[in-house]
Amino acid sequence: MNQQQQQKMRRFTFDEVADFSTFFDGDNPEVTDAIIKGIKEAIEKGKDEADLFELGFNEEDDFFEISLEKGEWPQALSACMTKYEKAERYDDVLDAYELLKKATNLL
Repeated sequence: MNQQQQQKMRRFTFDEVADFSTFFDGDNPEVTDAIIKGIKEAIEKGKDEADLFELGFNEEDDFFEISLEKGEWPQALSACMTKYEKAERYDDVLDAYELLKKATNLL
C-alpha cells in the first residue's frame, strides 16, 4: 500500500485491549462510516478488496490493516444499514442501500 492510500485509511488507536473490545461492541458510528467509505472507494476504483481501517495500540509502532473481500461487501453493507437505521441516520441508510445494489451487481 502506498503512502497516499495509508493517509486516507481511517486509523483507530487504543491504550489497552479493554479499550479495543469496548470500541467494537455495539454500534460504533466511526467503524460503520469507515466500512462504508472503504467499500465505496473500492467500488469506484474497481478493486476486489476494500481497505477499511487500521488498528493499533498507542505504545506499538505496528498497525493492522483491516479489509474486506468483494464477496463480503453485501453482508457488511447490510449490517451498516441496520446500524444507521438504529441511529436514525436515514440518509446514510439510503446511501448504504445504493452502495449495496452496486456491490451486489459486481458479484
